[in-house]
Amino acid sequence: LAIVDYNKAIAIKPYFVEAYYNRGNAWAEKGQFDIAIEDYNIAIFINPEFSEAYNNLGIVYFRLGQHGIAVKNFQKACRMGNEMGCKNLSDLVR
Repeated sequence: LAIVDYNKAIAIKPYFVEAYYNRGNAWAEKGQFDIAIEDYNIAIFINPEFSEAYNNLGIVYFRLGQHGIAVKNFQKACRMGNEMGCKNLSDLVR
């Protein structure tokens, strides 16, 4: 249901960065990681300083076993001041 609502929001306002981010979160919760990655990347394209999207990309890539890509995304989020990105980076490189 949430995904349908985000689709409607995006149809009305195509550059609604939070809608892409939240739809990515909904896809990730469903285990649809490839679609979540697409939505997070669109959110980042619209707003390259959206640290939460980088952090969540890191989480998805970690779940996919792609730790190198996860680290790069956590690093980007952390450099932007995202505390969760810094924590996830720290946890991953231990």
